[in-house]
Amino acid sequence: MTRVLKMRTSCLGVLSVFVLMACVKANANSVDSLLARAQSDTSKPLDYRIGLLRKALRVDDDRADVCAALGVLFMQKNTPASRLRADRYIYRAIVLDPENIEYHLSYATLQRKKGFRYNARRYFEKVLSIDSTQVDAACEVGDYYLQDMLKYVDARRFDGGGSMRSFAMESVQTAADYYHYALAHDPYCRRAYYGLGMLSIEGGYKEDLIVIAQALLGRWPQDRDGLLFLGLGYYAAEKYEAAGKAFDRAYAQMDSVGQAAMTSIELLGGGDEAPALFWQKRDPLFLSPVNERKLAHRGRVAYANLRFGLPDEEIAGWETDMGKVWIRYGRYVNRVRTLIPHREIWTYEDFSMDFFSYDSVHWKLESMRDERWALVPGGWGRSQILSPNFYYPERYIDPYRDQKYGLPVQVGFFKAEEKQVKVALSWGIPKHQLQYLKLYETYQVDLDAGIFVHRSDGEEITGIRWQPEVFRDVWTDSLKERYLLGQRDLILAPGQQDADSLALSLEIKDVGKKTVGVFRDTVFVQAFPDDVISMSSVLLASHAEDGKEGIEVIPNPLRTFGADELLYIYFEIYNLVRDEFGQTDFSVTYRVGPPDLRRFSDKRDRKAIAQLGISDDRWRISVSTDYRGGEMQEPIYLSIDLSELGPGVHLLSIVVTDRQTGLQTWRETLFRIL
Repeated sequence: MTRVLKMRTSCLGVLSVFVLMACVKANANSVDSLLARAQSDTSKPLDYRIGLLRKALRVDDDRADVCAALGVLFMQKNTPASRLRADRYIYRAIVLDPENIEYHLSYATLQRKKGFRYNARRYFEKVLSIDSTQVDAACEVGDYYLQDMLKYVDARRFDGGGSMRSFAMESVQTAADYYHYALAHDPYCRRAYYGLGMLSIEGGYKEDLIVIAQALLGRWPQDRDGLLFLGLGYYAAEKYEAAGKAFDRAYAQMDSVGQAAMTSIELLGGGDEAPALFWQKRDPLFLSPVNERKLAHRGRVAYANLRFGLPDEEIAGWETDMGKVWIRYGRYVNRVRTLIPHREIWTYEDFSMDFFSYDSVHWKLESMRDERWALVPGGWGRSQILSPNFYYPERYIDPYRDQKYGLPVQVGFFKAEEKQVKVALSWGIPKHQLQYLKLYETYQVDLDAGIFVHRSDGEEITGIRWQPEVFRDVWTDSLKERYLLGQRDLILAPGQQDADSLALSLEIKDVGKKTVGVFRDTVFVQAFPDDVISMSSVLLASHAEDGKEGIEVIPNPLRTFGADELLYIYFEIYNLVRDEFGQTDFSVTYRVGPPDLRRFSDKRDRKAIAQLGISDDRWRISVSTDYRGGEMQEPIYLSIDLSELGPGVHLLSIVVTDRQTGLQTWRETLFRIL
């Protein structure tokens, strides 16, 4: 009997082992299934996937892979409480499997997300000591020193005793070493290229930035951020056309949200203005192949995304406060950063922006101070500054500002064939702004010139460009001989005259000296009906006479004359009526006197008006002449003796009367006697 009991006990023991092994295997299969579902089904909510892994741990709490996966999911929730739970689970995974490099990487990443940057750097360095081929860890350490450089480069000591820039320069080299280390182990590591690119931007190494971006694009030809870096490099090197092409390629690689950010003008204060008009008004030089202002905006958006983005939180750089301020106002003139508390002050020419951070990563705009007006003692708040209607909507420094000068220009409108309008432009170019060669009475100059006409919505309707070479003096007196005379006609077709007003621009660039003469104004195109008398604009001229091919006119775009000079004028009369003998009969009356004071503001400066020689006197010169001719269109030139007039601004008024019909037309213009 005893022997039978022993045999039964032995059988039960063997059976228990088999049952236990089966249970363990079943549990393992169950845990594996739960782990696979939690990791693969990313469409499910995080809490659902976390629940699967917690259920797996209740089955087997010694599974390191489950602990690590659960910690990663808690880390993705990105809340203070979830990061604490993530710390507990990932650390347990390391205890269970200390040789697993992925667990160490996750733990180091968690420390960075918790804001413990120093601890994170140490853990990433530990990862490299375990496995020297971990390029992500090398890039993380490089990023630490990059952020260190940005923190210290403009920081002040706690006691206000001086700059901490020397610390930043040490971090630059250390960061570069880690990025190069990563590339040595993986030439396709994009993060390393990005880090080197940012170091080049902040260090001002624009040529290095181009080389780095080209190396990245050699590995990843369609990389969006690589193309943005390339555009920034070309822009910094003032290779604007190449920069524009790089930004175009980057734009093509963006999603719809990124493309909208790249083209939006709302943050710049564009409001309801048409984008074409917004950028046309701000284009500093139509002669150049690109719109530098628009290009600068694209560069700012690109930099903001690369510099201020928070990829761990899926926040684009242009969505952050610093990014928005950067896009609107560009690079600061000066930056000061304090470490306790975390504050940054961006100083521009006459205003400053104040940012605050609780962790040196998340920055919030607090206020703006305007040193010119100080309208609000405490400055403006965040909601006011970032609104589209803020009083200081944007800031842009014209790259040609030191090369530009204003051009004196005279614009006249004349009737042309087939209902077209001829725009006659003349201008004076100061000789001291040119690099010229004088041959007898002419001047040879290497110029790039253009006339551009835009509608009120910003659409360009016509434009001409040419390379003029030979000029002559505006005239021979002591003032006008300082200028060279330029002339050009522009034809507007009927479809180009329908706008209420046109933006007219003239630009003259000296190729050798790099100076740029600029004229921009809004003009109103004169209408010339076919069935009633009308007249052209009145051109002021230094001289006019009959020539072999008609009347030869030398315009005076300066509109200034000496008291001992003759003032020449030229204009055309249209639609005169013939009598039964085919003759026209009309009169021309011109009068010279002071401008109507109603032209000036009610708050005019009386002293300034007196200096201009303006008074309330009536007409000082009034002359009327009768004409008879045979053409319905008559060109007229006259000379006016100015000896009876004193120095100052004068108004010339011309009235033409068709004596056949009694109808009149008139024009007036201003000039000045020195």
